[in-house]
Amino acid sequence: MNVCGCRVKRFSFSAAGLGALCLSALLGVSPAAAQRYVDVAAGAFHACGLLETGQVKCWGNTDYLGNPALDGERTVTTPALVPGVRGVTQLAVGPFETCVVLSDGTVSCWGQRISGPVPATVPGLSSITQVAMGTFHNCARRSDGTVMCWGTNGDGELGNGSNVGSSTPVAVSGLTNAIAVSAQSATSCAVRSVGEIRCWGRNASGQLGNGTTTGSSVPVIVSGITAATQVSVGGASACARLSDGTARCWGSDSDGQLGNGTAIGDALTPVVVGGLSGVVQIQSGNTHVCAALTTGQIRCWGRGTSGELGNGALTSANAPTLVAGESRFTRVSAGQFFTCALTTEGRVACWGLASGGALGGGQTLNSAFPVTVRDLPSMANVSVGGTFSLGLACALQTGSGEIYCWGRNSKGQLGDGTTRDSAVPVRVTVATSASEVSAGSEFACARVSGTVRCWGGDDLGQRGDGNANDGVVVGLSGVQSLSSGALHSCAVVSGGTVHCWGGNFSGQLGDGTQILRATPVQVSGVITATQVSAGRDHSCARLNTGGVICWGKGANGQLGDGLSTDSLTPVFVSGITNAVEVRAGGSHSCARLSDGTLRCWGRGADGQLGQGASTGSATPVTVLGLSGVTSLSLGRDHSCARAGSTLVYCWGLNSAGQLGDGTTTKRNSPGDASITGASFVSSGDTTTCARTSAGEIKCWGDNQQGLLGIGSMAVNAATPKLIADGANCSLDVDDDGVVGATTDMLILARVQMGLTDSAVTNGAIGSVARRNSWPAIRDYLRFNCGMSGLAP
Repeated sequence: MNVCGCRVKRFSFSAAGLGALCLSALLGVSPAAAQRYVDVAAGAFHACGLLETGQVKCWGNTDYLGNPALDGERTVTTPALVPGVRGVTQLAVGPFETCVVLSDGTVSCWGQRISGPVPATVPGLSSITQVAMGTFHNCARRSDGTVMCWGTNGDGELGNGSNVGSSTPVAVSGLTNAIAVSAQSATSCAVRSVGEIRCWGRNASGQLGNGTTTGSSVPVIVSGITAATQVSVGGASACARLSDGTARCWGSDSDGQLGNGTAIGDALTPVVVGGLSGVVQIQSGNTHVCAALTTGQIRCWGRGTSGELGNGALTSANAPTLVAGESRFTRVSAGQFFTCALTTEGRVACWGLASGGALGGGQTLNSAFPVTVRDLPSMANVSVGGTFSLGLACALQTGSGEIYCWGRNSKGQLGDGTTRDSAVPVRVTVATSASEVSAGSEFACARVSGTVRCWGGDDLGQRGDGNANDGVVVGLSGVQSLSSGALHSCAVVSGGTVHCWGGNFSGQLGDGTQILRATPVQVSGVITATQVSAGRDHSCARLNTGGVICWGKGANGQLGDGLSTDSLTPVFVSGITNAVEVRAGGSHSCARLSDGTLRCWGRGADGQLGQGASTGSATPVTVLGLSGVTSLSLGRDHSCARAGSTLVYCWGLNSAGQLGDGTTTKRNSPGDASITGASFVSSGDTTTCARTSAGEIKCWGDNQQGLLGIGSMAVNAATPKLIADGANCSLDVDDDGVVGATTDMLILARVQMGLTDSAVTNGAIGSVARRNSWPAIRDYLRFNCGMSGLAP
């Protein structure tokens, strides 16, 4: 069952118990079906996950993500698909690159050190079952139990008896019957089927485990281990899982990574990890180690000053400590200074150093608690609409044509079949396979196969269906361009005519009347339009000649004809002959010209014309300091433009932070918004959103109705925020099997008030609750629901 778009087990409360509170807004829940991961691997500044489809998604520093399309950004904080990589059976991530084993037994790698920036097949490898990554070398295990390595070899880490590097794989000398292999720094190790471990390469801290500190260019036997099932090499240490579920570590103990509870210095032979049993997997980072247990818990030890131990502290530990969160982990991967884990639901969580965006989830600050990696659908574009407190935003998913909307929903404008507001994206069910979406104030419309479908409010005929209540706009086909304003919409159809419907108090439908229309009417005299834009009370269109026409309300000069009067039919904008795009805002308009500059006209009291002064103009004026503009978007009293391939500039009113420059100070000329890598920008009344080249949606400005999509309401943002996801977050917060108004709802209300500890839980825990303490509830809300900023 779903409530506010949230997954629940059983339902037991009245609508009165909810009041006006939309719980999906509290939790940050999106009903979008999450893609399940089957493995995760962490490096130095990036991490990757293997999907059950055999594809790979990566996040973090774009130098290592295998996707040149992301080069406009330095970091990507949500998973981005690695193009062209399919049929992956095993995944490995090193500090600076990634390798995968494919179903045909070959290996493909990408990164900055050994491989190139895009996935490429490693020559000379076949019948591979596992690949392992060092810092500047890699190793692969073949199905016959032999191991091959390639890369640098200054410490003998290739294991072929020499110190000469090789760009092609060479066989490790004398190694047979290998069942697992691991590499890091300049050391490599392998487990043989008889349970012994052999290591080779650097040994300055005893990481070869043979009782010496002498390196070896051929495998040597690790002392005293006869029942190993897995080995994992760290920066200057190594650890092994034994068949009885215990663990042994050897080498450097500089940060307590041996895990035996005492500071013994380097161990040249293996020592027992204290108090650890039921180990199903062990993973070494640079100077910390983590183990996944049969209980579903993870315990970590070693360096923890960046939060990489995940226990809520920023301190190191020389014995295993419990990672915060419920017992729901299946696998773990320790990176250089951060850690990622796989959950039973097929989700990924990371914690530790956030450098380069490696934690995912939009996280840019270090975290000592698990942060859920948000795997949002890649979006093609975004549209922000609204008037005053009637905010609405929608985004179109790349490829599938599915639409997601968030914000106010009093008239069903989110299109999910409910009237509940949502501060996170919910999937539109009334329109699918769309190629364009445009949001109004209480309604939205989508272009679907040349036709238009609308949903939401219809009191002025905004749905265009002639009051048929089916949302299918009457009589339109061959639609090429679509735009929704505050209370009306317009579309360009093949042949160049423009048709509009909805509110018409100021003549914004352009048919010579002020009569509202519940079905489209043709705009008078327009036959060569290529693009249309609907503003608050006026509309504009670009003609194939490069000219611009506008109609509707003109009191502020927004029609651009030199007058300040309304016009019920189109009038030409003065002096514009080479426009390639036009946009209508609240009471102003702008056009992008073929030379990459902008001209704006209309109301300018808040600087929205960008001319360097807070004055209006009934004819076009040049926007200062902008060139190479590739797209533009207008809000009620602010304007934004994308210049070049990555940068967003905004100007005008900034009362809610809608300019994205970190302030609430208005600007009368363009200022740089705090976002790079933008490929699309859309401005609503006092909110702005942009699509990044990674397909992420980031929003900034007014958040009164959850319009930022970040999972909370009423807190504005003057810098871009990534929209939320939380598909595995249940409303049954105390986990007693029932969603109760006097338990779960009360807990959430108290959390939103900033309360902590017993002030949250007193009298609000179900009698059979399994999550019955503040730490457990706090960790659940952080981990599953993506809630940040919770009280300690």
